[in-house]
Amino acid sequence: MTSSGGRALMDALIQLAVLVLVVPPLVCCALQVVAMVIGMVLPWVMLAVIAVGVAACLGAGFAARQRVAPHLGHDDPPLRVPPVRRPPGIADGRREHRNN
Repeated sequence: MTSSGGRALMDALIQLAVLVLVVPPLVCCALQVVAMVIGMVLPWVMLAVIAVGVAACLGAGFAARQRVAPHLGHDDPPLRVPPVRRPPGIADGRREHRNN
């Protein structure tokens, strides 16, 4: 016959063995469920984020378009660049030097 101390040690070892055999499959099943839920929810979250981004860009575009002054019917850029106005004496290359 075994003593009560030996029996308690054997019970603890059996409980540990059952725990080691049962916990890993349960953890794997729980992780599988979490991954499956994330896989089902993530595309909808991404779609919602894209929809919010598109709505924000469209709203900003319309707001900016309303704030810009109207073009008064001519959207084309001018055909030539207006001449640069320079002080007299610089346009022909002459430059007066002052000796102070």
